[in-house]
This record gives sequence, structure tokens and C-alpha cells, in this order.
Amino acid sequence: MTLQSDYHRQGPMAAWSAQQRSRYARIGWETRRRRRSALGRAQRRFWLLLRILEASTLRLYACEVAERVLHHYAAAYPGDSRPAVALEVARRYARGQAGEAERLAAWRLLHFVAQRSSDELGDSHPAHAAANAAGFTLWRPAHRAAYWSLFWATTADGGAGDGLAHLVRHGVMLEVLTRVRA
Repeated sequence: MTLQSDYHRQGPMAAWSAQQRSRYARIGWETRRRRRSALGRAQRRFWLLLRILEASTLRLYACEVAERVLHHYAAAYPGDSRPAVALEVARRYARGQAGEAERLAAWRLLHFVAQRSSDELGDSHPAHAAANAAGFTLWRPAHRAAYWSLFWATTADGGAGDGLAHLVRHGVMLEVLTRVRA
């Protein structure tokens, strides 16, 4: 019995058929093509920003994005200002003026608001997505708050959750971040 080095040992792909190898190569090619596209570059920049920006900046960004779609909720529920109040709590929390208990209370309240809008209007209604965008601004890790607020805000605007594509097309991301950083 001869011992093969790790370099010469055949991996699991050696047993694949030609069709499986072709599909694997095609998927790899599509992934590389998508990464080189404008949207792929924007996605990498966005994830980089999520990693390097301060938590307060990311939470303020989430508030700005959610506020852009709050009119959908106001149209469905006139007179209900709970999402707007929760956005203000998120802003104060980002600035260090609100405590953890206040953030958690506002998050729990918006959870029930989003559940009610889902029950009454359905999951695909823009008011439900706007309530979720406002609710996710209060999530604890700020980078997840920014990401999910963006997701739900673009869903409310009819982007089907394709947040980065929507922001790249409309240039919203850079505009909001420059305004938040100022």
C-alpha cells in the first residue's frame, strides 16, 4: 500500500460525472460574473461599511432608511404614530440619550405593531414592511439593524427585498450615509 500525499489525494469531486462538473463550473462562473458587476461591487462595499462604521452611525442610517418608507404605514393607519416614536427612540439610543430598557420596550411595541399589520393587511403589504423597517432599527447589533431595515424598506418600496440593487440604482445609500456622517 502506497501513501499519497495530501496534494495528490483525490477529493470528492473526482467521482462526479461530467454533467456535475459542468454545473459546478457554470455556477462558479455566474458567481464570479455577479461579483464583478456593479451590484456585486456595491454589495461588497456595503458589507465593508457594515463592518467598519461605528454602531451609532449604522443605527442612524437604519433610521434614515426606515423613515423614507414610513409614509406607507401612515397611509394604512392614520393617526398611529408608534413607528415614528420608535424611530425617535432608536435615534436617541444611537446618540446615547436613551437606555437599554427604553430601546427594548420600543422594540417589543413595534413587534406587536408589525404583527398586527401582518394579520390585518398581509405580509406583502407595504405598511407591514414599513413597520418592520422601523422595528429593525431597534435591533441590538447595529450592523444587523442597518441591514434588515434596508431590506424591509426596499420591500416596502416594491423592491422585493433587493435592497442593494434598489440603492445602487437610486443612489440612496451614499446620500444617506453622507447626511448621517455630517
